[in-house]
Amino acid sequence: MAWNEPGKNDGQRDPWGKNNRPSGNTPPGLDQLLKRLRQRFGKLGGGPGGIFTIVLAVLLAWLLVSSATVINTSQTGVVLRFGKYSRTLTPGFHFKLPAPIETVAKVETTRIRAQVGQVRMLTSDENIISVAYNVQYQVSDPRQYLFSTNDPDDTLAQAAEAAVRSVVGSHSMDKILTSPGDDPDSLPASAASASAATAAKLAAAKPGKDDRVTLQQQTLDALQHTLDSYHAGLQVTDVSFQNVAPPD
Repeated sequence: MAWNEPGKNDGQRDPWGKNNRPSGNTPPGLDQLLKRLRQRFGKLGGGPGGIFTIVLAVLLAWLLVSSATVINTSQTGVVLRFGKYSRTLTPGFHFKLPAPIETVAKVETTRIRAQVGQVRMLTSDENIISVAYNVQYQVSDPRQYLFSTNDPDDTLAQAAEAAVRSVVGSHSMDKILTSPGDDPDSLPASAASASAATAAKLAAAKPGKDDRVTLQQQTLDALQHTLDSYHAGLQVTDVSFQNVAPPD
């Protein structure tokens, strides 16, 4: 009988043996394998429920991170709610509403900042004098520091120059050059030779209300008054004249 002769046991005569395998042990196809994998790992992200779980976990992690903030001991935190001032935070660990609802601006309030400058001006007796000065200050009100002026540090620099010009320019040269402990022999030669009368005044000058320390204090007071009128949130701690002399 030929191998392809019709009969009841045609499958057994198949030379490739495709029909000789038991029907219960047929290996799964690729589609069935993928289906089983999706069923097994669907809860971890393969199915709609898994995707929702992943998104929820990421959202919770983001809320936790953005809702906590740490303010250092040298800082003060200013909480902004939709860009508007909400409250002030002291040093420590704090919770807030997540960004972008609330954000925190951290301001260094204990650090001493410094501005240096030099101006040349006319004194009240019409002499030219050059003054190099140093201003030290710190932030006293973080809220005003952030919102009252566009650039508080630049505002202080301009206000300091104006204060020095106002105070120093209203005094005569001999009063400006005289300070506690000044030795007339150590004064600049150009100042000593300005006139015989000026040199005599310098030699006989004694510390008083118009000495250099007083001028520095007057400059500090004038500068602080200007900053307070601007609500700059800055406190001036010291003003010193580094070099006061007529130009060469």
